[in-house]
Amino acid sequence: EDGTFEEFKTNPKRYTYLLGQNETGTTAAKRLKELAAKKNGFDFELKDVVDAFSVEKLNDEFFRKYKEQFQIFNNYLIEDAKVRYDIFEIDRNEKDTDKVVNELPIRDFTKKLLGRLVFLYFLQRKGWMGVITPASGKDVVWKSGYADFIHKLFREAKHQSKFHSKYLTELFYNTLNNENRENFVFLICKFNS
Repeated sequence: EDGTFEEFKTNPKRYTYLLGQNETGTTAAKRLKELAAKKNGFDFELKDVVDAFSVEKLNDEFFRKYKEQFQIFNNYLIEDAKVRYDIFEIDRNEKDTDKVVNELPIRDFTKKLLGRLVFLYFLQRKGWMGVITPASGKDVVWKSGYADFIHKLFREAKHQSKFHSKYLTELFYNTLNNENRENFVFLICKFNS
């Protein structure tokens, strides 16, 4: 209040946002837009900016959207009779009392798949997915991967209707979960055979 300079530090993990080349900046732009709308322009204080960018707010939004997607996908699998009975080995003559128990494998599958997809999005955001390696196998630039790796893999898939069983399963089990890959590299073209 008296105009003297006051210095304080915040935990960098609580207020870190990457802006710049190869960063979408979507979250930062959305937060600034919401802040400007709430305060009728740019008449706000530092506290307003700190609140707008708090990790708790972002976490709440992430988990709300995650829960919505979980419900959509889980309900889709539950309603798809062929998937329910054939893949999850559910008794076709289930009683209403068995419904919740029979749907447990579907919920577990949905949780596992969405968790893995979130992990893939983390890897792709880091630029680690689809990295092109030099013929020598040396001097790999691990930040040079595709920012849209998963979408690109889907677009280029010859068998999109089998994206999970043919592509994601290969990626999860025979690629990422395989410590014997030379230089941690795998070939995307293998997926399209």
